[in-house]
Amino acid sequence: MSHPYTDAQVAALARFAGLVFAAHRNDGYPGDVDGSEIERFAVECGLLDKREALAPCGGICVCHEFNGPGDVVCYFNTELGKSALDAARDGGGS
Repeated sequence: MSHPYTDAQVAALARFAGLVFAAHRNDGYPGDVDGSEIERFAVECGLLDKREALAPCGGICVCHEFNGPGDVVCYFNTELGKSALDAARDGGGS
């Protein structure tokens, strides 16, 4: 399966990869990258859409289960994020 990306999408994916890699390299001291930092990078690069949810979004809403009732910030895959996940699952396309 091929994944045709626009130049802007390639730039967004490259920026995301660069931000994650730079955070991992940590000025010469490689280490773990915190999940919340990866979420922030993904939102910044257009892979995730950050939304406030007043109620669970479905039968299983991990955000509400984790944070409890009330206003909760949820992260949804954008089309670019979904395409990147598809590429990861199928080895990058052919």
